[in-house]
Amino acid sequence: MIIIIRGLSRHPLPDETDSDFQNDCLNSSNNYRQYHESPDFVLDQSLVDYAKSRCQTISQNEGTLSHDGLDKGIGENLAWMCKWGSKMCTGQQAVDMWYAEEKHYNYSDPKYSPKTGHFTQLVWKDTVHVGCARCFGRGPRGNETYIVCNYKPRGNIVGYKNVFFRRNVLDPEY
Repeated sequence: MIIIIRGLSRHPLPDETDSDFQNDCLNSSNNYRQYHESPDFVLDQSLVDYAKSRCQTISQNEGTLSHDGLDKGIGENLAWMCKWGSKMCTGQQAVDMWYAEEKHYNYSDPKYSPKTGHFTQLVWKDTVHVGCARCFGRGPRGNETYIVCNYKPRGNIVGYKNVFFRRNVLDPEY
């Protein structure tokens, strides 16, 4: 089946989600969450299944990431990486990339920013369930890896008052 999204279409890339990948995402995420006094994520199989579906859809869009069609109440972090080598990108690489946005976060003026959206969703204290998926295959730019992590309940919503960010994105304790 080919789905057309924003004028681009191709077959979805194969699902490459396995337990090692899930553990990689979960452990990497929880390592960062502990710095911010956020509870460990719990792996949620329904979110894994949902992330697999989202990964298939997003991988048909040739390197363009979009939250279009995301179910209400679910948060999402997306990553796309392209390499000429044959190795898939890891869950830790995606989580590290999302967490790197922390350097742009202003703890004294906590609020949503597109520069820190992945980071704040990753460490959002009230979010406790996660499911991640990975799609991998040959694309026009090389070997492509798409990684999708979905979160419940959703955090860091545009328009949330600063008090929600202050309560959910705590200063790191390294």
